[in-house]
Amino acid sequence: MKLKITLIFLICISKIYSQKIERKIGEIKITQEVFYFEDYLKSKKRKVSKSEFYFDNFGKIVEKISYGRQHHNKLNVIGDIEQYSYENNKLVSKKHWISSCENESFSVYKTELIYDENNLLIKEIFSNPISQPFIYKYGKNKTEIHSGNFYIQKVFDEQERIIECSQIFEETNKIRWQYLYEYRDNYRIANFQTYYGDGKENSKKEIVVFDKKNRKISKEIIDYGKTKIIYKYSENGIINEIEEYESSLEKEDYKLLRLTKIKINKSPKILTKEIIEKINSELDNV
Repeated sequence: MKLKITLIFLICISKIYSQKIERKIGEIKITQEVFYFEDYLKSKKRKVSKSEFYFDNFGKIVEKISYGRQHHNKLNVIGDIEQYSYENNKLVSKKHWISSCENESFSVYKTELIYDENNLLIKEIFSNPISQPFIYKYGKNKTEIHSGNFYIQKVFDEQERIIECSQIFEETNKIRWQYLYEYRDNYRIANFQTYYGDGKENSKKEIVVFDKKNRKISKEIIDYGKTKIIYKYSENGIINEIEEYESSLEKEDYKLLRLTKIKINKSPKILTKEIIEKINSELDNV
């Protein structure tokens, strides 16, 4: 069985190289696997996702490989590859290779990031013809990202903590949806509300709790039901497990729905706090 899987993997890799996908293996490798518990039963546990992350020695992500194609979730087959390039410590380009559902060919989509003389990101340009560019604008304690008919506006307090995030219509400047944030002791509350005007408005509340090292240790989402996410860390500070539980609104009866396991396959002997924070940010962003 192991030989069969190895042969399939080698064939898959050979297909990638035949299409001139130049691999960007980093000095730090981390594997992430996600398990789903059907009907919340441990006896019905199955692996639904697998990804490999590669980081450089400074904690910057250089490549991510996800296994399983859309509609064909075979986790021994590469589904897509994301690659990141840097200049002067800034991210300047991304490549996203996506496999076909019908065969083993890959399509590539590119993103170029442009900065001004103050090293502020001002534009993202996409090779996908249906994707309009992102235009970044900056004000006092405020960032706007414009694209198409809407723009995202983020507002920060004097401690550079986000306090507001809104999607706004370009033409009317009316809010389409909005997050409002407040901070208390060791946790952050986010209240979300839509303003679609179609009679189908949505709202939810998110509560994120941090430990003494300012690491995220739990996140609770309350909307139609309740979701609680628990973060666990290894001795070196990297996230090594994420547990996702569900409960009804009527009573607090949380049951395990998903379990994410994270393993460091290779890394330098010493990981600084800055490197660990960068890696955890990517692992929690999936």
